[in-house]
Order: sequence, then structure tokens, then C-alpha cells
Amino acid sequence: MKGAIVLYSIPAFFILIGIELLINYFKHQNKYRLNDSITNLSLGIGSQVVGTLTKVFVFGSYVWTYDHFAFFKLPDNMFVFFVCLVLYDFIYYWSHRWGHTVSLFWGAHIVHHQSEEYNLTVALRQPWFHSIIAFYLFLPLALLGFSPIILGSVAGINLVYQFWIHTEFIDKMPRWFEYIFNTPSHHRVHHAINPKYIDRNHAGMFMLWDRLFGTFQAEDENEKIRYGITKTFGSWNPAWANVHFYTELWDKMKLVDGVGAKLALIFRKPGWNPVSMQEDLILPPSPAMLKYDKDTKSSARIYAVVQFGIVLFGSVMFLVKYPTLTLPYKLLFAGLIIFSIEVIGGLFENKKWAVYGEYLRLASILLGLNWFYYFQYPNWLIYTLVFSLVLGLLSLVIYRIIQTSTVSNSESVA
Repeated sequence: MKGAIVLYSIPAFFILIGIELLINYFKHQNKYRLNDSITNLSLGIGSQVVGTLTKVFVFGSYVWTYDHFAFFKLPDNMFVFFVCLVLYDFIYYWSHRWGHTVSLFWGAHIVHHQSEEYNLTVALRQPWFHSIIAFYLFLPLALLGFSPIILGSVAGINLVYQFWIHTEFIDKMPRWFEYIFNTPSHHRVHHAINPKYIDRNHAGMFMLWDRLFGTFQAEDENEKIRYGITKTFGSWNPAWANVHFYTELWDKMKLVDGVGAKLALIFRKPGWNPVSMQEDLILPPSPAMLKYDKDTKSSARIYAVVQFGIVLFGSVMFLVKYPTLTLPYKLLFAGLIIFSIEVIGGLFENKKWAVYGEYLRLASILLGLNWFYYFQYPNWLIYTLVFSLVLGLLSLVIYRIIQTSTVSNSESVA
């Protein structure tokens, strides 16, 4: 149910992103960067694709708990729905708060905060493995008798609600609304790395929880907000975005002796130093700090954007057709999508491996797609074969021209 709500919301997401882009353009605000926005969307695609493979375990655990251990079974009606909505947001608050104050959870949640911009594409920048780490926090709702249908609906609505609050083009909502609900103003604080804003405003929908538990912070209109994480991520690689904190954590664990110190690194607050036995000092972000960027040739950027558009379309089709696919094809197409967004990230970073990766990606998609149609939809094979060959060869020729031009320009400069 949650996945269906998100899937049906995708057109609205992109319409609103398009509107914000137009406002950004006409107001000359520069709140969007191409490479950053594509990375945000790539992480969103990856989250949905990986989620299709993990939801059997995550949602299945809820269904199993509900079927075998629920104290009673509540009816599916609007009153039960609203009660579940409030309780879900309460658990979400603590899950989100621990996602900032416990290194194990922060390692997954950090993905959502890596962007140094703040726009609607950031809402779609979602971690791939957070649900695996935190799903059990919501199992008490199953014990209380909220059906999987109610839970899925509530989870989807909670997630979709948080899309619109990722913008700087809405200043303040009416005072009563600001007091009760999460808003763009409150959530800008949450994404800020200004010292007084860090680890504040964790609610999903209702700001009641932050006000009750001492984590609320109003936005100060006189203080410019700096977004991102305190240690710049510095990459457009979607997979690396999901694991980089854990690799750093592993390296730290190897430097300390004793099981206690190693466990402390996992369960203490991010930034806790086992040597000084306290948290590292967080310095105010400097206005002069440069945002991470790469000087990618304009033709290469255009090519990457076009390929991303094709991958986006393919990803939506994958999500729509997912229930009808057999497991081997689910794994095949999920792998091709993840590999594609990885290569596109490499193109934005001018990585050498991305050159060969792009050739391999085009060949793999041609082979995988036509293999699928050959066995599953043979009557459509000729159309798919012709279309994919034309598009694939055209992409190959254009990419080869871009690469040749890039090498020639490098040699002439040298």
C-alpha cells in the first residue's frame, strides 16, 4: 500500500518539481544544480528499486506479527486510521531522532542530508537500507491490532506529506498551522548544519512531538542556513552515498581496542570520539565554504541527463510491472537500474571507469531487455528489438563522439 501511494504520487512530484524549477528560473534564485538534482533523483530511484526487493521481509514481518501476536484486531475505519496516523508519526519521530543521534541509524539516514541544496528533489533523496535497520520499531502497531492495510496507507501518507516541506520558496504557513504541523520553515531547520539547528525538528507530520520532547527549534530569519552534513560528502555516486559512513565507522572501530569502545562507536552519537571520550566540536559553517562540484563538459552533462530520463522511464515501468515479473527478471532489471544510476553518477564525476561502464551499460540493457521480450512477449520482440537497437546505437555513437571530443580537447590543452 505504501509503495502504491508513492508510485501514484510520482506524476505530482515531478509536476511540483517543474513548477519550483520555473519559479527558481524566473526569480534567479540558483537553488538547483543539475548534478546535485540528478543525484537526488537517482537515490530516489534506487530507494524504490531496492525497496521492492526488501519489502517482502520488512512488510512481511509486520504482517506475520499482526497475524500471530496482535492483542486484538482493530476494524479498518477512519477513526482507527487517524489514531494509527498519530501513533505512526510518534514512532517516526523517535526513529528519526535516533537516526540523528545513534551512529548505526545515522549511517543509513545520512543519505537524505548529504545534498548541499534544499529543493523538492531533496525530498526524493532517500536511503536504500534504512527500513531494514529500523522496521522493527513499528511492530508495536501490529501488536495493537492495526491491520497491514491501515499501516501501509498511513506510512505512505506520512512519506508523501513530507515531500512539500523540502522547499525554500514557501516562507511561513499560518501561525496555527506552523504550531501543529511540520512545515518548510521547520524542516529547513532540520536540514541545516548551523550549530544551533543540528538535531532539531524530527517530526514527520506533527510538530507536537518536538515541542513535547525538547527538540523544537524555530527558524531564525536573521541567520543564513547552510545545508548538507558537517563533513562534506563530495560525490555523485548513489551507492557510495549509502555506505560511506559505515566504511568510515569501520575504519574507526579498527583503531580502538576493546569490545566496549567498538560498540560505543556504533551506538553513541555520530562524531563521538573514543579517544577524547566526548563528541567532536562542531564548528559553524563558513559562508566561504565551497559546495562540492565537478567541471563536466556540457555535452557530457546533456548526454547524462538524457540517459537519466530513459532510466527514469524504465524505472517507473519496472515498478508498475513489478508484481507480474518473476524473481530472476526482478533481479535483472533492478540490477540494470542500479548499475545505470551508478554510471550516470560516474559521468558527472568524470570517472575513467564510467567510460567503460557506459559501454557495458548500453550493451547490458540491450541484451537484458530483448532477452526478456524474447521469452515473455515474443509478439512484441521485433518492435522492441528495432527500437532498442536504434536508441542504443544512437546513444553509443553520440557518447563516442563526446569521448573523442573530450580526449582531443585534453590533448590540445596539453
